[in-house]
Amino acid sequence: MDAGRRSPTGHPKSAGRGDPHSPGHQCFAVGALVVSPESLARVRRALQPWAEVRFCDSGAELLALIAKTYCDAIVVEPRDTSGAPVAPVVREIRRDFPSLPIAAYCPLTPDGAQAIAVFTKAGVDNIILAGGDDLGAAMRGMLALAPKARVTADVLAAVAPLVPPEAVPILTYGLDHADDALTVGGMAKALHVHRRTLGNRLAAAGLPAPHTVLVWCRLLLAARLLEDSGRSADSVALALDFGSGSDFRTALRRYTGLRPLDVRQGGGLRCLLPLFMERLAA
Repeated sequence: MDAGRRSPTGHPKSAGRGDPHSPGHQCFAVGALVVSPESLARVRRALQPWAEVRFCDSGAELLALIAKTYCDAIVVEPRDTSGAPVAPVVREIRRDFPSLPIAAYCPLTPDGAQAIAVFTKAGVDNIILAGGDDLGAAMRGMLALAPKARVTADVLAAVAPLVPPEAVPILTYGLDHADDALTVGGMAKALHVHRRTLGNRLAAAGLPAPHTVLVWCRLLLAARLLEDSGRSADSVALALDFGSGSDFRTALRRYTGLRPLDVRQGGGLRCLLPLFMERLAA
């Protein structure tokens, strides 16, 4: 990495993940493989008010970053610092991290037009024209559909039919805020009820105690994230604000008897849903 680049190992946290349209919070992590000085400056200006950018020099470095830490989105230029094409890296990311949004940042040149065609075939989600599009607006739009937003929607769609309708708002809040180290007291306050009322509502709906529901929300999200074959258990733990990969593994084994590998090989969310239903029945 050159002097102005940085690749932190943690996921940027704030009081809450917030809205990607709100520029005051560094809530999101974006991996960037952009190499031209002009592009570096534009990406830094466009994203850093509300996202932490992790700059890489090569495709290998970007792949290592994604595997080791957690990224909400990726932005790439057609070539890395060595001149190697980046499209093969995009294909590898798309294969191993299908839920990770990828934007290609291409110049308005003949070479850029060719790169757009190659990137489209490689599986990018968005093409951003350098100098022609508002990079910040385009990336904010992508982050509105960042992995955890997609994952949360998938989990809620799978779980909502399994519980009474009156419990759905509670589960929705627990899933939406699963990466905020949410407490039972914080959840009750946000839902404008007393802790005891929250527990009574869950019991009436046939659900476990609030703390157990919060743990299950995180575990179900983790199971869905593990469906991306390239995600490590440690990066999933980081994404959902477990204290460590070990803490995540301990919680998973305590509540399900499984290891992350078991969940991945069992189909991710499909593997945990029957166990969640068993817990409801119990």
